Amino acid sequence: MSRLLTEAELRKLTTPRLLAYQRSLQRVRETEVWHPDHVSGQLYKDSAEYIEHRRLLREILAGREHVAR
Repeated sequence: MSRLLTEAELRKLTTPRLLAYQRSLQRVRETEVWHPDHVSGQLYKDSAEYIEHRRLLREILAGREHVAR
């Protein structure tokens, strides 16, 4: 994931695009335990930034229409 979208950018996305963005967020590493391919500034699931971003994304999706798979 190259960067997190802003709230305004998230709200402009269609529901299918939001769901795709959510799937890309789910591929973020679990924790910041050192790893041979560790990159400084990388986003991790246990970071406050990630947790808040997922909360915002869920809030936006909760107000959207349901999309069948």
